[in-house]
Amino acid sequence: MIFAGDFAQLPPVKALSLYSLDAEVSPIIHVKMTIPAQKAGIGKIIWQQVTTVVILKQNMRQTASTADDEKLRIALSNMRFGACTQADLAYLHSRTISSRPGHPSFSEDRFKYVSIITGLNSQKDKINEIGCRKFAEDSGQQLTEFYSNDSLPGNSGSDVRKPRNARNQQVHQLTKTIPKNCQQQLWDAPPCSTDSHMAGKLSLCVGLPVMIRNNDATELCVTKGQDGMAGCGR
Repeated sequence: MIFAGDFAQLPPVKALSLYSLDAEVSPIIHVKMTIPAQKAGIGKIIWQQVTTVVILKQNMRQTASTADDEKLRIALSNMRFGACTQADLAYLHSRTISSRPGHPSFSEDRFKYVSIITGLNSQKDKINEIGCRKFAEDSGQQLTEFYSNDSLPGNSGSDVRKPRNARNQQVHQLTKTIPKNCQQQLWDAPPCSTDSHMAGKLSLCVGLPVMIRNNDATELCVTKGQDGMAGCGR
């Protein structure tokens, strides 16, 4: 059995880590314990059977070797444990967007199509909409719309009427096809208006920067948060 994790991560929600020294996580199980406490105790028993520990220290995401890269690696390592030094803070402040000399500026070309973290999904949708049009305009292309192919579930909207007698049983089911006016509303609705935040249509052109939203194919590195660009399949 292999345990993998990060000791700098936050503890489980409303629970304690398996390696916690807190008395509430006891490897001794008795009948008066609650079910969660029993599960935590069993987990700690398994954890205490670990005999080999491998601690990985090399950061594989920041592998460049410039002076700034080294400062970033040190700052990130210290940040994980809440132990940033004054040198770390000074370096991080130097990377803030500002019009002052020596600071990055949003007017630089490298920030033209970068990903932006927003507080609301509605903001993200509007930024994506504007960004798609801007990229197509800058690259001299036309956006191509890709529409969803929607249909109603088998039992959705079915009108099942209770028969008046056993001889007269009639079940009326609506068609699975979505009316055109409803379908158009689904296509025009922003992704934030749906439970799964899925777009009814995608506006794409060749080279447009995109980001993967789900772990669609982890074996091919098509994972959530992965950057990419729209291509042209032939």
